[in-house]
Amino acid sequence: MVVEAESHEPSAWKIFERTGPQRPAEPDRGIGRRFRRIVGVREELLDWIPEERARYSRLGMVVVLTGLMGALSLFAALHKMAGGRAILLLPVYLFWAAMVMNFDSWLISSTHGRTGRGRWAVFVPRLLISILLGAAIAEPLVLWVFQPAILKEVNTERQRQLDAQVSLWTECNPPSGAVNASPKCIDNQLSLPDSPSLKQGELDRATAQHNQLANNIAQINVKIEQLQGLARDECSGNSGRGLTGRRGEGPNCRQLRRDVDKLRASSGLAQQQAAFDALTKRIDALSQELRAKGENYSSLVAAAIKEKRDIKAAGQGTVGMLEEMAALSRLSDSNAAIFVGHWVLTLLLITIDYMPVLAKALGGKTRYDELVRSQLQTGTQMHSDYLSFQERSFEQHRRTRIEDLEVCDRKVRSTRRANTRKAVNELFHELYAQRRGPQATQLRHLKGERRT
Repeated sequence: MVVEAESHEPSAWKIFERTGPQRPAEPDRGIGRRFRRIVGVREELLDWIPEERARYSRLGMVVVLTGLMGALSLFAALHKMAGGRAILLLPVYLFWAAMVMNFDSWLISSTHGRTGRGRWAVFVPRLLISILLGAAIAEPLVLWVFQPAILKEVNTERQRQLDAQVSLWTECNPPSGAVNASPKCIDNQLSLPDSPSLKQGELDRATAQHNQLANNIAQINVKIEQLQGLARDECSGNSGRGLTGRRGEGPNCRQLRRDVDKLRASSGLAQQQAAFDALTKRIDALSQELRAKGENYSSLVAAAIKEKRDIKAAGQGTVGMLEEMAALSRLSDSNAAIFVGHWVLTLLLITIDYMPVLAKALGGKTRYDELVRSQLQTGTQMHSDYLSFQERSFEQHRRTRIEDLEVCDRKVRSTRRANTRKAVNELFHELYAQRRGPQATQLRHLKGERRT
């Protein structure tokens, strides 16, 4: 029994044994590694602090969700133009999502290893860029949320613009055909056939002539009436200035009557009265024609205005994003609830979009940042040491090469001097032999005989 207790004792102690975690930890092969890869995390460094894996995995998930929100925003924007065919632009949405994710990934990965006070000098510009990107992504989603109210406001505004334009056309093109010289009517006058303005001008000219003839006839009648009154007074024997006072048809009475007839004939009263009567008939006829033409012309003006209104209404086309933004701005100005909801939703979407960079900034300095900073410093120092080693190696190689060149140079000079001395000696013996000639030959012959 004692032996059995002793045999189980080591396994029992292992349960309560507290040993430090393995460093570096085993590499993580799960899906979190893919999310961390998006934000530029180096797994070989993170293996030394595996506790940070969850933080950076969620940070990568935030970047992915931001990219998907960008794709949804682009779909909301293009759906207004393409309608039901917007689903065919799926590659475009995926490209936009990838671009947003890549941009956020660069913003985050460029902040790794930033510690100390200078880290905010790096974060602040990236936060501003993220806010601008978030505003661009958030606007289509905001318009999508307020779509019913925005479409109603757009249709109301379009109808108001059409009514204002129709009112302007009606004011600038009266049924009488008269030309409105107002500056606002310069570009709003209609060119229609059978305009009563020509007939109205003819009527105005005839009326002016009629009035002139009436004035002339009235003046002539006044003069004739004065002469006739003077003749009646003369013939009646009335007293007065220029009168004889004798009753009866005397010479003065007959003369005055002849003056009346002469004045009536010389003034052309009959011709003017005939022209006056003709103009009166002409004016009556023109007035009737103008009334008939005016009734017809008013219907032409109404038809032309309706046609232009229909063309303008058809030219308004589908509702665009800029038109919706303007409608939402008008609704926000006129309704406090829409104003608050608009800006709350916009700020929320913008915050979600720049959340990756904001989360990295608010997360403070992490141990991974410290490792990255240490790795950067070590790499920089190693690069400096490598350059220093390369410089010393080059200098040593240069010196060795110079020494080798100097040795070779000495050898060459020594060989050259030896060759020169040898050549000089050979030349000296040759010249000396040529100078002594036969004597040297005889001397050598005698030396030979002596040896024998």
